[in-house]
Amino acid sequence: MLKPWPNDWLQERAYLKNVKKWKEPSLLGFSSKFAAKPDLTMYYDVDDLTSPVNALANKIAAATPSYKHKEATAPNGAGGYRGNIIIVSSPTMSEVEISNGFLHDLNNSHDAFIDAQFDTTFTVSQLQKELMFFTTDVCIMKGDYQDTMEGRVFGALPPDLISLLSECD
Repeated sequence: MLKPWPNDWLQERAYLKNVKKWKEPSLLGFSSKFAAKPDLTMYYDVDDLTSPVNALANKIAAATPSYKHKEATAPNGAGGYRGNIIIVSSPTMSEVEISNGFLHDLNNSHDAFIDAQFDTTFTVSQLQKELMFFTTDVCIMKGDYQDTMEGRVFGALPPDLISLLSECD
């Protein structure tokens, strides 16, 4: 864990520049193994041209749907992502829309949401296992599904893909 990581997300960029001495911090949202929507964020230095290529960061990026890349700044220079990365939990909340309007919660009439786990924490070994998933072919299949219209609109992963993900340990 990085200490003292800022409590306010608006201070994270300044922290990375001032404390970690990154030239141009940027971020890419991506999803953990069973998440249908991005629930993790990878911070990286766009302008790091001298550090070794970060193979894991490049694999995470390769398995991330193209629509997430449109929200991020691509790394400069050859080799893609270089140097250290920082992974933080960053759950996505998506409003569910059903054909003619919003699906409403019958108990309190609020719009319904699909939410990621907002209390997600990982042990070091759990996070290592989660990140190793990005070295598998199934990970690329998941990213390809998330890049389809069905994957973007409905969000939920299909049962056959969940089965493959379950076998991938």
